[in-house]
Amino acid sequence: MRKQWMCIGLCGIALVGGPLRAAENPSYFESELKSAGAALRQAPLPEYPGLLDQRLRPLLRQVRASLVEGGPKAEATMRALLLGARELLAIEDVEAAMLTAYAVSADPALAVRMLRTLSETDREELSFYLFAGMSSCGEGDPRKASLLRLELAMAPLLDELIVKSDEEAAAEGQAAGNHSRK
Repeated sequence: MRKQWMCIGLCGIALVGGPLRAAENPSYFESELKSAGAALRQAPLPEYPGLLDQRLRPLLRQVRASLVEGGPKAEATMRALLLGARELLAIEDVEAAMLTAYAVSADPALAVRMLRTLSETDREELSFYLFAGMSSCGEGDPRKASLLRLELAMAPLLDELIVKSDEEAAAEGQAAGNHSRK
């Protein structure tokens, strides 16, 4: 009888511990974010808010908690969060952007460091996506302070991206002007 209870106990631990261990794995976060993003993108409008609450919010809470804990997997977790968030770009929902920015704000310096390691296009798109999320947080929202810390940490990166964009636009304008004179 004792062996049966031990077997039941071990099976129970495996059932509970399996998903918890998977959640500690940064690749789990990335694949779940991509999956949630794809589901949100395909969801009919009436189902969207429920899906946002059921899939994205809990997942981003879990990611934020993992980032707040820190540890050796923090960098990989932040990278997984940013790469998984690319799937959310297509949704163009400020609520999803704000939730993502709040998760990222768990470690603003790490977020900026990881954004700088991404490809130029991903860095640009994700930076402006996070900025949209930061900007959409209203006064009195308890997340505002964390989002402001993220905004301050990202300010130099955002300035660089804006200057670069302005320079590219000026170069295109000058090239179009030179082309029309010929």
